[in-house]
Amino acid sequence: MPKLVELMIIVWSFSGNAEMFHELANQKFDSQPQQSIVAIRDVPKPAKDLKKFAELLKQEQKWIENSDAGKPADESPIDFASLPDTGPISAEFVMGTIAAHLGGHKKLAARLAEHAKERMLNFPGDLEHELHIQRELLHLLSIYYHDIGDQPSELSLLEQRLRVTTTNFTTQPNLVGAAVVQYTDCLDRDKDVADRSPKNYQSVILDLGYLTKDFESYPPAEAAAAVYWLGTACDRHFEITGDEDSSKGSETVANLLTKIKFNDDFHTSPRIGMISKLYVGEVRVNALIMHKGMELALANAGDRSKLTEPNTMRYLNHYFGCTTDDVKFFAEVVNLAPSQAILDEMGVNAKQKRIFGRVDATANAALRHLKSLKLFEL
Repeated sequence: MPKLVELMIIVWSFSGNAEMFHELANQKFDSQPQQSIVAIRDVPKPAKDLKKFAELLKQEQKWIENSDAGKPADESPIDFASLPDTGPISAEFVMGTIAAHLGGHKKLAARLAEHAKERMLNFPGDLEHELHIQRELLHLLSIYYHDIGDQPSELSLLEQRLRVTTTNFTTQPNLVGAAVVQYTDCLDRDKDVADRSPKNYQSVILDLGYLTKDFESYPPAEAAAAVYWLGTACDRHFEITGDEDSSKGSETVANLLTKIKFNDDFHTSPRIGMISKLYVGEVRVNALIMHKGMELALANAGDRSKLTEPNTMRYLNHYFGCTTDDVKFFAEVVNLAPSQAILDEMGVNAKQKRIFGRVDATANAALRHLKSLKLFEL
């Protein structure tokens, strides 16, 4: 649960209703975050639809309190269906569900979850970035259902996430491996259909086994995550079947992950940085990535042992859905540390200049540290 709280505090900060979500979850709200993903920008103000969502949520909470106090109450009159069917509103339902859950508001969480689930299974939008966002919100909401022990609902969300992944992201083995294994782990808890589990794990082994033979030929961040899921599939398959080949595969993967100093602390969680694209533009998302990259690179010399040196790039890759090439590009931008004159020549607007200015403020120290890690060639 502590990890979920830490995760959600960051996710809520993308929304203009951040303060409400913190209050629901009994978490202290900092309106001026300094050392976090949103330090690169001001906390956004709620748009009209987000304000309406907040109003309806508070009305629903009040109705539940009145019902619990024994006052006459029929079915809730709060019309959440009146809210538009948009990506940000769907995300608000997911965030509200988990905030209420963390704060112990069980009835409110259940009510919000009903709407969140319906909207997430019918998420609006079919552009690539929208499908990425749907994938992560499905994962996030499945965590709530896992926590309350509702396996059928958890499974339906993970199945939809698997469908979105295998339909649209087949060239990204790190995403496919995660979707298949996490869906199958949930499926395996249902004894009526658990006999399908070995075949699912076996499919991951067959699809991703090539990575261990020529690992260094593939993008390092993506390949490392994919190999992690390959190893997990080998472990699960061996536990169920006792297959010796799976045991050998598991050992091969373990040796490889040890060699590259892989840390799995964050690879099993939703890629929450993707959700920011619902609320902020592409330029600001890119600035967030650069800012977070520098922050994490500098943190490697501190207490955050999970962010061992090789994992800085992998963290960015997972957290934001960046490719290895994206991270290299952002490192080059930091390296350029463009002057105001260069920005003028580039035709960069005032808002973008402020973003580059904030990035530039820590660029030199961060760049020295990035170079010392030798994560990539600059």
